[in-house]
Amino acid sequence: MDGVLRKVAARALSLAGALILAWAFAAPGAGAAEIGTAADLSADLRQARERGVPLVVLFSLPGCGYCERVRREFLHPLQSSPEWRDRVILRQVDLNSPLALADFAGRMTTHGKFATEQQIRLAPTVKVFDPAGREAAEPLVGLLTPELYGLYLERALEQGLARARPAAAWGPR
Repeated sequence: MDGVLRKVAARALSLAGALILAWAFAAPGAGAAEIGTAADLSADLRQARERGVPLVVLFSLPGCGYCERVRREFLHPLQSSPEWRDRVILRQVDLNSPLALADFAGRMTTHGKFATEQQIRLAPTVKVFDPAGREAAEPLVGLLTPELYGLYLERALEQGLARARPAAAWGPR
């Protein structure tokens, strides 16, 4: 069991180092790029299907320090990382917002109602969806273990990619 823990810790440190380097050496301002606010998730799913990539949604709250930390330390570097930037579509949903949103089926709703439909109770929550709008991995809820969060995120992304790759062959619907 001790060897397994060492491997997990080594993998987490490796990923953390890669994310820090990606952030540090990104083009000026790239590490601080905003995560796109969700507006039309049905269009995002079509794009995910065409590209064979998962849709990653951050459910957050304004003023949430943990949400900001997930954005700053994990999701912004993800957007600028050569390894990941073209392998995911990343969007953000505000749990309490009345901002209009087209859901996965193209029905108009709000950010807050969509978050409720997704059974989001805590912020931050990161969900990875396949191109059909189905959960492709266990959601990442909260930020309980920041030192392992990168590993958990990478595992969820890999699961999302595995479920999304065949979607590229599905073609438009």
